[in-house]
Amino acid sequence: MRVPWNPNELALIALRLFRKREFDACSGADVASAARASRRTLFRHVTSRHV
Repeated sequence: MRVPWNPNELALIALRLFRKREFDACSGADVASAARASRRTLFRHVTSRHV
């Protein structure tokens, strides 16, 4: 499986994770792990939790 570098793909992965768990229970590290990306890559595309 390829690493999603596209911000839209990262957003979809985050939304799926938020559906499984509550929004407040998810960290940036959780989203990055689910996306098979580093936290640095995630925050390069997403600057805030509240976008």
